[in-house]
Amino acid sequence: LERNLTLRNKYTLNYVFEDFMDNYIYKARKRPEEFLGHYNCHVREKLGDMVFEDINLIHCRDLIDSIKGKRAPHTIYQLLKQCWIHQHGRGFLEPQATNPFLILKPPVLDKRIRDRLITDEEMKILWEKLPTRDRRVELGAKLLVHTACRVGEINSNRWENVDWENKNLIIPKDIDKEGQARLKPLSDQSMELLDELRYITGNQEQLIFINRNVIGKNLRKISMDNNLQDGEGRFFNAHDLRTYFSTNARKIGLDRTIIESYLSHVTEKGASANYAFYDYQDEKRELASKWSNHVDSVVR
Repeated sequence: LERNLTLRNKYTLNYVFEDFMDNYIYKARKRPEEFLGHYNCHVREKLGDMVFEDINLIHCRDLIDSIKGKRAPHTIYQLLKQCWIHQHGRGFLEPQATNPFLILKPPVLDKRIRDRLITDEEMKILWEKLPTRDRRVELGAKLLVHTACRVGEINSNRWENVDWENKNLIIPKDIDKEGQARLKPLSDQSMELLDELRYITGNQEQLIFINRNVIGKNLRKISMDNNLQDGEGRFFNAHDLRTYFSTNARKIGLDRTIIESYLSHVTEKGASANYAFYDYQDEKRELASKWSNHVDSVVR
């Protein structure tokens, strides 16, 4: 009896989660440290010392309700839901045990995060104010506008992935959202920005080599300092530059499929995706040139 009690007490949520990290997260996810960071920040001290099989729906509900932020509650919900499913299968719960996260309704994500549309007037103000920032931030932000890249695809990329001769940016799979290596054609304007950036950071491995959130924070600060709010009182952030590209590229008559491909979105679904290997490189190169010319016409 004493031995069984000792074994039972050993299987706290902290113990079970660490086993989950070792047997699933480290093997299946690209950035396992982020998942551990989320757990350490929001869960470890609140439920971590409880025996895994004693944690019930109320404990889980109260935990999720206590977490603040736009995405953090949903992230923790999904992470723990997967932990329960995986560790149930590994025998840390009785076969008839119920996963509380299959009953608990997931937190509602703020759907407004990605639908803030930057106007041309706001883009012009942003362009005028960027020189007041760190030069790397300025060049990085301008590259985001011209290339419609995600922040990490510029900020965390490396100089070895710039193909100067063919005017391409390689986005390696380790920083791509879908874990797929991509080749993005660049405009002459983007190449000029990269050339200037190389003068500043070319002796380093990464293009920007600063904290991953710095560009986004600077863009938001410019938005706030200049009171650039939309009708719902929202300021813009770095990801909204992709919305600006997607919306305005359509306005100037660029092809929707090529736009989606340039954004690194999935353009083929279902069975057809298994047979579609054409990557629209020539069309994307033409799009990149037309888009950069449009940006120049807006900001000058």
